[in-house]
Amino acid sequence: MNKSTNLFLITSLFGIAILVGVGVYLYQVRQSFQEFESHFQHSVSLFKKQAVNPSTIIDLQIKEVELSGDYERIEHLMTKYFKRSLSFENRYREKKNQLKLNELFTVAYLQQDPTLIQAEVTLNQVDLLFVEMYREKSEMFDQLLIDANQIELSTHNKTNHFHQNFDQFFTQYVKTQEQILNLEKKNLAVRREMLRLLKENAWTIENGQLQFEDPAKLSQFQAMQKGIQQTHAQKIAMQERALALFLTLYS
Repeated sequence: MNKSTNLFLITSLFGIAILVGVGVYLYQVRQSFQEFESHFQHSVSLFKKQAVNPSTIIDLQIKEVELSGDYERIEHLMTKYFKRSLSFENRYREKKNQLKLNELFTVAYLQQDPTLIQAEVTLNQVDLLFVEMYREKSEMFDQLLIDANQIELSTHNKTNHFHQNFDQFFTQYVKTQEQILNLEKKNLAVRREMLRLLKENAWTIENGQLQFEDPAKLSQFQAMQKGIQQTHAQKIAMQERALALFLTLYS
């Protein structure tokens, strides 16, 4: 075997080793990103469980996974907005807790505020809080667009593919967030109706139970309470869906 043949074999083996090494590296990177996606999905599931109680301040984190290149950029975007969404939700919950919104019209509350003067003040404050929340969410949408538009991946095709995915994601994300806001508005409207019902009808607290002079009004009041619980459950499901949409960014 002459020298040129040996050189060819060595070069070929070296090339194969590089290809294998690159393949192994890319496989490991992809596996790491899949691990991150799994942790992200787990965090979304934990969010849903903790968010069931409307007064609970949600405490969870996404487990860090060391990534690089394109995956690192996507991970950073997903993690940043998960944390920002969680912070937003907790601030809103804290403010509602301060206003005692979730205690409104319970027996204990009605015993302390039988004239319902404070209840009306609270609902007016919650209306203002809703406007503040809507403004902040709009700012979050704008910032998300800015951050996503700055992302450039390793190739032109990958960058285009990401932005196509993002456009589809963003359309669904905004739609889902609007549905969440509408559910919030719905529950505020129901609480207003509960206040009106209490103001316009005779009621008392007997043996720790709310009683209306007209039994039909009690049934109406209880149906409203149940409706608020159902709407909250729908809101949590929509929030879970909104967070899970981030998993479509690098499909």
